Amino acid sequence: MYRWHACFKEGRNSIEDDPRCSWQSVVACSIKDSVKDMINCNRRMTAIADELCISVSTVHGILTKELGMFKVSARWVPGLLKDNEKNCQVRCAQAFLSRYDAEGDEFLDRIITTDETWLHHLDPETKAMSSVWKTLRTPPPKKALVQKSAGKHMFIFFMDRHGMILQHRVPDGQTVTVTYYSKVTKSIHLKL
Repeated sequence: MYRWHACFKEGRNSIEDDPRCSWQSVVACSIKDSVKDMINCNRRMTAIADELCISVSTVHGILTKELGMFKVSARWVPGLLKDNEKNCQVRCAQAFLSRYDAEGDEFLDRIITTDETWLHHLDPETKAMSSVWKTLRTPPPKKALVQKSAGKHMFIFFMDRHGMILQHRVPDGQTVTVTYYSKVTKSIHLKL
């Protein structure tokens, strides 16, 4: 207080801080550049604070506020295609579009897709499905741990653009092969 009083007595009018020494901004800029370099070298780096001997909150502030970055997880995909596989997909899609241009909806009516899956006799609700909103005074719900039943069957579903054509239960012990699919698709043709 005495120092501020003396400054105003000598004619100071502003209550704002004077510009600080430039060494602090140089250090801050240097740390920011170091964090940026480390992240650019390895986007999965987690020990930046330890490497630079600064706090985790400082590193987090630099990454989020200064550099505008945020952490995301990779999106899971069934598989990553190689370049030749991508080119094959493009060629197939172009051939599909060409046939559709030439034949129209009749072409779509001849397309049948299939999917196979295991269906359990009992498929209990998940933890997320059983979640509820509650107040501080109400007790949390209880739920017995239930596992999927041991009994299950494989089903093959055949669909066209109008909906389900056939739901086929694979007999127990049957291996689903190309030959088996061929036999089942012949039965579809007979039913149509």
